[in-house]
Amino acid sequence: MTYLTGQQVIILKEGTERSRDRDARRSNMMAAQIISEVLKTTLGPRGMDKMLIDSLGDISITSDGATILNEIDVQHPAAKMLIEVAKTQDDEVGDGTTTAVLLAGELLKKAGDPQAGWPVDADELEALLPIGGDVVTIFHSDIEDTTKAIPIVKSKWAGPIAVYPEAGRRDYVYNLADPRETNKYSIEEWVQFARNWVSEGVQIIGGCCGIGVEYIEALRGKL
Repeated sequence: MTYLTGQQVIILKEGTERSRDRDARRSNMMAAQIISEVLKTTLGPRGMDKMLIDSLGDISITSDGATILNEIDVQHPAAKMLIEVAKTQDDEVGDGTTTAVLLAGELLKKAGDPQAGWPVDADELEALLPIGGDVVTIFHSDIEDTTKAIPIVKSKWAGPIAVYPEAGRRDYVYNLADPRETNKYSIEEWVQFARNWVSEGVQIIGGCCGIGVEYIEALRGKL
């Protein structure tokens, strides 16, 4: 009996590009938002019809979201997932496919908003503050996004601010740690970011998902 061992080999077509981390997330968000934009103008009493031409040259005109998504040819995995959301909605409810796609598209658009770098803006933060709490924590955000978020928090919150950024890695779980993966920033760069955060009023600094003990220990006596 013969056993095949070793690493899995994946064969890709010539010209295939591989993206990861933030670039992959942005690509997925953009693909899903494009599907959402296709359907946006069909919604409501002033919604417009779409003219669809298939590979055989047959023409169909419709404003029905389920029909449009069923006819268009999509290759991107994230876009396909959004179409599956619409199909599931149609199978289970029989209506609301366009709404489901638009809602998912807007949520992804909000999550990827480059202005804030995180999915909560100043107005939404102000609405959350009355719930109560002693500290506002910016948690599980990229180091650069954490830096962008601090002024937004300060504009609405006068109390203590804590930051727990992540290292920009894929192998967040320890037992899946990949020795080929490295943190996006060195310890020296981390210390400089931390100094800047303290100068902006941050009082608590921790870390998650790749920011290990060595990063926290490096802050001793340097802030």
